[in-house]
Amino acid sequence: MGFFTKRKSPPREAWLAIASELTGHLLEVREKWFALTLETLGEGEFEVVNDSPTRVAHNAVAAYQLEDCAAMLAKQGYVAQQDGRDFADILFGCVCGTELERTMEFFSRYQSAGGESQRALRLSRDVAAQLLGKDPPNPAAGMAVALRVPRLSFGTFYAVAESFGDHREMDRILKAFEKAVKDGNL
Repeated sequence: MGFFTKRKSPPREAWLAIASELTGHLLEVREKWFALTLETLGEGEFEVVNDSPTRVAHNAVAAYQLEDCAAMLAKQGYVAQQDGRDFADILFGCVCGTELERTMEFFSRYQSAGGESQRALRLSRDVAAQLLGKDPPNPAAGMAVALRVPRLSFGTFYAVAESFGDHREMDRILKAFEKAVKDGNL
């Protein structure tokens, strides 16, 4: 967004369609991230007992994505600030469905982490525990999962920009992702 331009918030009538589209994109990102994470754990010396993500693991990752979505919505101004809570209610309902309460427990847990790296470590521990069937999980497994969390955030940010039709931001995110991969940071 340019310095002197103001983004126009979509009308309320469009919010459900946008939230539904974003929900689909977030699920796709989650599924790809889980596949990558399972592959990473499988390449290590870890015994994966759940070769498909549990409902709890999905809730944890959805919560993490929702926090990323909230940050992206606020940063980009896709929805007017005074309407943010209303749009978030719709989005959270679409993403969480009947798992709203459990997902919100994870959301609160990650929000209270005290920084991005601590947030990522909490998610990594939660996901590793579910996939390995051990709580607490092997610390090395948690770190292996943590190395994949930035990919989840990139995918989530891209999904938000795509759902709001922000091609400029999509290009910026894609370039940043490609640079991070090229630099060996992902």
